[in-house]
Amino acid sequence: MAIAGGILTEPVLGSRSTHLVSAMGGMNGRALQAGDRLPVLAKPSSRSPRKAVGLTLPTGGRARLRVVPGPQDAWFQPEALKLMAGVSFRISPRSNRMGYRLEGPPLARARAGELISEPVGMGAIQVPVAGEPILLMADRQTAGGYPKIGHVISADLPLAGQLAPGDFIEFILCSRQEAVTALIARERQLLRFADLRDAS
Repeated sequence: MAIAGGILTEPVLGSRSTHLVSAMGGMNGRALQAGDRLPVLAKPSSRSPRKAVGLTLPTGGRARLRVVPGPQDAWFQPEALKLMAGVSFRISPRSNRMGYRLEGPPLARARAGELISEPVGMGAIQVPVAGEPILLMADRQTAGGYPKIGHVISADLPLAGQLAPGDFIEFILCSRQEAVTALIARERQLLRFADLRDAS
């Protein structure tokens, strides 16, 4: 949802968004609740209302996310990647904006031990010892020591961000070249939308 002029909560570090982990920003750093009223800047506009074009990302409670093999995919049994791409994972109620805990068959390791902590990005799929994958999201930690079997491609992260506990994820393996092509297509879609907006 977009609001002309924006939401007029008090800026924190230059942003009006909410960071739940640190309890900063937004409505006293907490999640919105029924009955909350958000102050908005109502800008008068001469433009007639229009329908958004080409940027809807419907999920219907299920999403297919493309994945490239992760930097530690060799830490897993050879069939683990195929298994990950052949089943549906349910997002656990224990999930949040840091990460989606995925319920499904465990992904078996071929190598014991843990990594020295290293940087992690949004979309990384970490797998703890028990084999339950975790898809890291916007409020993820900056570093982690679990091996990463895969990484959701950048073009599909907006789709992942619309999912909720109880929804299902199916992973599709793709190449790095396919990931780059998908990102270019997504950027072109956004540019076309911006051009349509500016022309109206």
